[in-house]
Amino acid sequence: MQLYLIKFNDFRDFINRDILFLNSKTETSHDEKNFMEDSQWSRILSRHFLQHLLHKTFSEKKLDLNFSKNKHGKPFIPAHPEINFNISHSENYLIIGISAYGPIGVDAEFLLQKCEQHLKIAKKYFCAAEYNAIVKSENPKLEFIRIWTVKEALYKALGLGLLKSLSDTEVSLGQRSSISFVKNGAGCRNLNLLCLEHDDHCVTMVSLNQPQEFSVSLVASDLTTIPLRYRTVCSLRQDYALAVESFDGG
Repeated sequence: MQLYLIKFNDFRDFINRDILFLNSKTETSHDEKNFMEDSQWSRILSRHFLQHLLHKTFSEKKLDLNFSKNKHGKPFIPAHPEINFNISHSENYLIIGISAYGPIGVDAEFLLQKCEQHLKIAKKYFCAAEYNAIVKSENPKLEFIRIWTVKEALYKALGLGLLKSLSDTEVSLGQRSSISFVKNGAGCRNLNLLCLEHDDHCVTMVSLNQPQEFSVSLVASDLTTIPLRYRTVCSLRQDYALAVESFDGG
């Protein structure tokens, strides 16, 4: 499973020379605006980086990269159901997860963002145990963001976005990390999770199939990939006794 981090500002020269916009004549004209503040720039860049990394990851395949979406809006590739990917944006970063081993979800959040309502949000939408853990944490806002990324990445892996209630899952981070699914319904498959911190961002990737190693790379300005050093917040593998009671994945 591959997790790629792309820092948009590192690619300003590429954008200005149209290297990433071979087919974008009708998309937009480029200028010096902050492209992460422009949803159209972000969408165009995301698609080009995704296509590049898919071709790189599956170089032995002749890929037909026509994308579609499921009923909840999660994109997929009809011609290659074995290929799974997911995207997240945060501040100046684009995060792309790619796997051939089952559904995945990724989420990234800027740790220095202004979020003065985090306790109110947690009390209203999170489980009681999560709210108590956030309140008791040395850094409540940081703990809130970490739990949020795990929940969002998990729901994206399930193909649901955040349409399900945030209290359907209970996340516990730390030395005894766990994720409990507390709603009635079909049980979830094997779950693998990596939550890390890099450059004032919290990034989480969740996989819902057989356990595989996570490979984390930074995409350099020449489009090469560099193994990334990061701080692990938590990781879960099949070997851990996850308290998976049940979850409605429909």
